[in-house]
Amino acid sequence: MEAFKPVVLCWRPPNPALKRTRRERRRALQASRRRAPYLVSCYTFDTAWAVWEMHPKGDEIIFLLSGSATFHLETNGETRSIELKESGTCLVVPKGTWHTAEAKVACRMLFITPGEGTTHRETSA
Repeated sequence: MEAFKPVVLCWRPPNPALKRTRRERRRALQASRRRAPYLVSCYTFDTAWAVWEMHPKGDEIIFLLSGSATFHLETNGETRSIELKESGTCLVVPKGTWHTAEAKVACRMLFITPGEGTTHRETSA
């Protein structure tokens, strides 16, 4: 696996229609600092993940850049599988959903992840 440096994002596009007072801008800045930062990373893999993961602070967005992969999402004790087959396909994993992935051929994906509080558990063999 190649080395990467995650990029931490905590940015919201400005809305020119809103004119805020100095006090409102200060409160908005303080609120944005409390939000969970997102990690942006790119991985290549060709096997199943060794763990399940869950992000309690927000939805994870996954873009398939090449290859194909199958994601398994667990909600309320039920597991459903979602296949990503075409480049440019994306998947939104809802906040608090356990998920894992597998690939039978090499695939490359871009992940936008709310990293704070992420937890992992082993997959059953």
